[in-house]
Amino acid sequence: MLLPAKFYACGKRPSYTYKVLQLSETKVQSNHTGTGKSGGTKRMHLRRGHIRRKNNKLIWIRPAMINANSRAGIVDKDYQINIRKEENKS
Repeated sequence: MLLPAKFYACGKRPSYTYKVLQLSETKVQSNHTGTGKSGGTKRMHLRRGHIRRKNNKLIWIRPAMINANSRAGIVDKDYQINIRKEENKS
């Protein structure tokens, strides 16, 4: 659903957003050095579990519901896994 440009110009966001996160076998390097925080009220969303490197150790970050009581809305996500098909080696 597209909303009028005026809606976004006022800094508003829709109360419900659906996204599909596409994952692939390719490793992507990130040189993000931010704090992980950005402005604005966070909408409720599920943070998936993942591995994090801390002090040269791998640690597991558990899945968590972020801002469960947020009145700012909801972000719903699904995941699509893209697997590269192997070529025939005959």
